[in-house]
Amino acid sequence: MSVLDYSETRSSNTAIDGIGISGSNAVQNFDDALRQIMADTASSITRYVTKAAAYTAVKADYRQLIEFTATATLSLTTASTLTSGWMCIVKANGGDVTIDPASSEQIDDADTKVLPDGSYAFVYCNGSAFISISLPPILDDILALTPTNGSAIVGNGATWGTLALGTAATKDTGTSGTKIPLLDGDNTHSGTNSFSNNVFIQKDSIAAEQEVFRVRDDHTTSGSTGNVVSSITRQNSPTNCLIFGNDGNNAALIGANNNALRVGKWVSGVFTEYLNISTSGVVDLDGSTSFRAPPVYDKTTSQSANVYVASGSGNELQRSTSSKRYKREIEDIEFGYSKRVVEEARPVYYRSKCQADKPDWSFWGLIAEELAELDPRLVQWREEGEKHFAEGVMYDRLVVHLIKYAQHLKDRIEVLERQA
Repeated sequence: MSVLDYSETRSSNTAIDGIGISGSNAVQNFDDALRQIMADTASSITRYVTKAAAYTAVKADYRQLIEFTATATLSLTTASTLTSGWMCIVKANGGDVTIDPASSEQIDDADTKVLPDGSYAFVYCNGSAFISISLPPILDDILALTPTNGSAIVGNGATWGTLALGTAATKDTGTSGTKIPLLDGDNTHSGTNSFSNNVFIQKDSIAAEQEVFRVRDDHTTSGSTGNVVSSITRQNSPTNCLIFGNDGNNAALIGANNNALRVGKWVSGVFTEYLNISTSGVVDLDGSTSFRAPPVYDKTTSQSANVYVASGSGNELQRSTSSKRYKREIEDIEFGYSKRVVEEARPVYYRSKCQADKPDWSFWGLIAEELAELDPRLVQWREEGEKHFAEGVMYDRLVVHLIKYAQHLKDRIEVLERQA
């Protein structure tokens, strides 16, 4: 007989497992009944049993801990037979365990319940159906923790650990003087913790100069040595991708971990790149991006222009030089080249189609394609694969031909003056 068969109404308890206790029975009946109560009470104490295959829970399994060491099915005897108040504890320790009530009866409003490997479940009977309370596979990790005062228990999706909150404000729970950390105040934390799911940090009604999130760095390096303070990893990898840090000179550092650094904008999940810094240090601007530098424009000089935008070298900015250190096979220009350029080049008047130019303004100049036919060395070329297109005129190079032409005219004038 189980204690579940005892009645809460005193007068209804007239026998214990067939031993009469109605008040008119033999004295020995009361001794036997007392012994039976002791046996019933002992059987109701939670005991531990293991199963390696399918098993059907019966009324005698009341308050038992049944551990399955392999994938199996736990069948439940009908709820009316087990009676209201019956319960047992199930642990899956070797595979998933399927809990299957009898016939059309249900557990948690479902025909069956699957208990994942490593999980626990308390199964209760209400006389007509079953209700369960499940505990996650990492319950053992939580129970094994020894958190200190002022710490919180956190998970990373696989295991649990304690998070020391340092200067976190605390609140008395009002039960036994126990205090818990408040996560809505200013807190500092020292330690390593990983979070597998999204983490949101929000601060309402914050002053403009007050940060929402701060990371303190306790490195003690000096000079230009870089320190990693925080980072974003690569996809599905613990390897750093984007790194934020500092150095011993208190400079802020932002960099990619041996990968290109792309800068742009996100709109509805679509990334548009405006700037790309390669691992070799090449900085590329997107073709639709304008580069603006007001301080450069405002700082003037009387020096000649010395910057060139190359088309065949990834549109690099290059410094234009004239020192003989950068020249070889130096010789005088033949007058014929200068004569042809000066006498055959066609100066023109025109209006510009360029977007940056005012449409109602006019200009003087030369046509690059026409000048290229006279001397291709006076033209800036655009390279597109194997093809080359004339783009601009190197007006500074025309001075060289003008000087040569003027020198020739000077020589002729001197000859004519001597003949006069």
